[in-house]
Amino acid sequence: MGNGDFYHSDIERNDRLIAQIIPRLAEFRDNCIAGNPPDVDGSASTEQTIKMLYPKDNGATIALPFEAREKHELREEVKAEISRLEKEEKALTSWFKDEIGNAKFGTMGDWTYTCGTRNVAECVRKAYTSRTLTRKKTGG
Repeated sequence: MGNGDFYHSDIERNDRLIAQIIPRLAEFRDNCIAGNPPDVDGSASTEQTIKMLYPKDNGATIALPFEAREKHELREEVKAEISRLEKEEKALTSWFKDEIGNAKFGTMGDWTYTCGTRNVAECVRKAYTSRTLTRKKTGG
């Protein structure tokens, strides 16, 4: 997809799947009408919704709920693990680039690594407004 070609497929009706989906859709609709949004998750749609709901701060300070401490600690653990894995991935990438050297391709069995030269045109990013989450230890 994405190449301009049009594809058409016939999909048979699946009544069993429809029977599973309809109650969940009704529950979602009822929650929306009642003002009960779905749980916050890590999806792109949740991120977009939060950006739309809270595009700018109001300058206020709020006390976070009790479970914020546990989520803070978990977030810090996840960030540390991501950092460790990113460093490991960079080291492995550098190893492959060093092994390939001046060549464009490096092969091993059924796998081929490519380390070609690419030229990127200069560009200017449009101005935008964004909110950034940062943290600061304030005591204790």
